[in-house]
Amino acid sequence: MARRLVYLIFIFLTFYRCVEKEVTINNYGSGKNEPADRHAIVELNNIKTYDELISRLETISCQDSIPKIIIHNRNSIENIFPVFDCHPAPFDPKGKFALSINDGKIYLDDTDIEVNNKLLPQLFKDHFPYFNKYNNSNKPDFYIVIIQAVETEDIKLIRPLLLDILEEYNRLESEAVLNIAFWYRFPYVPPPTKLLYQKTPD
Repeated sequence: MARRLVYLIFIFLTFYRCVEKEVTINNYGSGKNEPADRHAIVELNNIKTYDELISRLETISCQDSIPKIIIHNRNSIENIFPVFDCHPAPFDPKGKFALSINDGKIYLDDTDIEVNNKLLPQLFKDHFPYFNKYNNSNKPDFYIVIIQAVETEDIKLIRPLLLDILEEYNRLESEAVLNIAFWYRFPYVPPPTKLLYQKTPD
């Protein structure tokens, strides 16, 4: 009986070691269609501030390469190809698409609305979809999420935020591409006090 038990344990351990955990590789962003030899890896673990992240993306993009942020999840590898334009055309999102990281919290653009998992489904419905002027359907051309922060902001929230965004996007099972961009957020500077109390001429 004891020998049989030992034999069964041996078979189980041998089988367990031979079974490899299946790892899914997911790619996001328009850059995923570019040749692999143009990809340049961005490791978030080696970056501390938002300014370092932007500088790294700029260096890669402006050398005619494609930045590739790799996030290792439980049983998946998430490859994010962020949008970064070295010579961006004027574009004012007018409050759409943007999430702001400020003092360790995530807000909807420059509002005081704090973003969490419960709010993301609604944002993917009416905040992140992009429709060009010729699109008369209810299907967006693509989704765009602009993540913005000041230069000194710690990037510790970037990884969990990206994973939450990807998880919600995958629930949509949409054919529209998810594009993610990183922008600087300029701190709000209130007007001088004297202007606030300056009398207007009659």
